[in-house]
Amino acid sequence: MSEVIITCVVSRSFQDKFTKEHYKKGKTHVSSDVERIAFLREKGFLSGEVIQESHKEDDEPFKHVGGGYYELPNGEKVKGKENALERIKELEHEEDPDKQ
Repeated sequence: MSEVIITCVVSRSFQDKFTKEHYKKGKTHVSSDVERIAFLREKGFLSGEVIQESHKEDDEPFKHVGGGYYELPNGEKVKGKENALERIKELEHEEDPDKQ
């Protein structure tokens, strides 16, 4: 499954009502929510020009389950993405000690 990531230029400064993040005129806004980008463009907060559109593959070996927790392939739950990545490496090393 892939996710579209869209980058646009902010044409009018605003604070996003959902994320509470501030965006200043001339900076970029990156999002995968196509409907939200369309709304912000319609209201004049984002330019009509798309700077970059990319597709992100969902290739992470773990699943975000909310609250900052990630579920590993073995069913273990770990708090924090960095901790999940580190634990995945540990599990791979346990399976194949010769792998570095």
